Formats: sequence, structure tokens, C-alpha cells
Amino acid sequence: MSVEVIELYATPTGYDCKELNGFKLDHTWLSTESGPHNWNCYGRGRDNNHDPDARLMGVAHGNVQWMAEVYDPKAEGRSGRDNNPAAAGVVELLHGVCQNATNRMLAMTKENLDVSKAAGNELVILAFGKYGFGVDRFIERLKATAADLNARRPGSVTEEELRRTLENVKAGTSVSAEFDSLTDDLPQIRDAFMEVATDRQRHEFAEKYAAFQLRRADKFADIEKLDLPRHDARGQMASFLKVELSRLLEYARDSLGVDVYSKVISIVPGMAWDVLAKIV
Repeated sequence: MSVEVIELYATPTGYDCKELNGFKLDHTWLSTESGPHNWNCYGRGRDNNHDPDARLMGVAHGNVQWMAEVYDPKAEGRSGRDNNPAAAGVVELLHGVCQNATNRMLAMTKENLDVSKAAGNELVILAFGKYGFGVDRFIERLKATAADLNARRPGSVTEEELRRTLENVKAGTSVSAEFDSLTDDLPQIRDAFMEVATDRQRHEFAEKYAAFQLRRADKFADIEKLDLPRHDARGQMASFLKVELSRLLEYARDSLGVDVYSKVISIVPGMAWDVLAKIV
């Protein structure tokens, strides 16, 4: 078992704020203490740890050997806009984005750190959830890589490490857990709903979000069954989320009022998907 310090970094997206209408959006990645791995999550990574706009958002501890297998060594340092191996099983803009891949890796740490403080995380959670789509396959990946490492070298991944990680992932994927991420981990949304929205409005928004979560999961399952090329699968998911995200955010804007909504999310509902596509 090789436990090391894992550092969580974030940096503003490379797009100009005016292009995003003032919406703040962070790219996230992980770096190991010893430095050999580049878990860049499709964008900037290890080589950018000391960039002027990069910031260290947290430190955790994890089994680096196991984490490297789960991330996939062939995906390290690679872009996600082609058919390269998926980082932690996340095909960019199909299963999720960098923040989802980062969260998957962080679920493997002792501290169960996450990227909830990264700019734009509320939009990522709305679109993809905490760990992105295809969580069942990710769980199988966790089990398979642990078994493979232990077959080669017994004790590489302990039963406690596997149990803890699986519990972390399960706890973060329910409807209620995702809504809690929006309303608890992100103070601006929590405060807006507590101060402005009525109990009925909060309940109705929670119901609408739960229904949306189920629709997006069903849509992803339908796309998976088609076994399309990645470009086509991304296109279908993008078309779906562009419409569904817009509807959900329009409801939030109507519930909170335009002034409060602009302070909480500050993104025009119809632009939500286009903004997410720039998170590199």
C-alpha cells in the first residue's frame, strides 16, 4: 500500500470572463507528492501547479498506486477532445467534465475531499452530478483494479480502503445527496433559497431537480445502449442537456427572482451548456 499526499488544484478556465458573461468557472486537477503522475483531468495539470492563477484547494491522502490504475496511466496528461483513454472512466462532455473526474479520484482519499469550492461547481452538479454519468461502471473499475493489484501484490489495496471508497461514492450519488451538494456545500445557493424562496418553492425545486436527475440518467442509459462513436454520443448528450439545463435554470430564476438568481448562478439559462463546454 503506497499512501501519499494528494494535492487538489484549481485555476480559472482559459476563456475570457466576458465570453462567459461574468460566470466564474474553474478547471481542477490533482497532483501527487512525489510528482510522477499527471492527473490533469483533460486540461492543465502537474506542470501548472505553480502558475500565478493556480491555487491549492486542499490536501488529502490516498493509495497512489491504486489511484493511478483507476485514473488510467494512458490518460495522464492527455486532452479529452479526442478518443484518448478516459480519465477515471469519465469521457469529457459525455460522462462529465474535469470536476467530475477529480471528484472520482478524491473519493478514494482518506479525507473524501471534493471540489465543491471550485467555481462553477453548482453548474457541474446540475448537469452531471458529483461523479458524472456511468457511476456503476466506475464502481466496477474500483473493484477490478483493486483485485488486479492485490493479485499481483497482496495487500496493495486493503479491504478498508475499498470499503471506504465504495461508501463515499454511494453516499454522493443519490438525489438527496446531489441536492444537498447544491444547497449545503454551495452557500450562495443555500442562502438564496433560505432567504428568498418559500418552503413550498424549495420543495418544488427539489422535486424538479430530482425529476431532472432521473431523466438525465435515463437519457445517458439510452445513449450507452446505442454504442455510438464518442463524437456522436457527446452530441446527443449535449443536445439533451442544453434543453434540460435551460428549463431547470429558468425555473430557478422564476422562483428566486431575476435579481437573486443573477447573484446566485449568474448564467443565462440558455447559455448553461455552452459555458460547461469551456471548462478546460
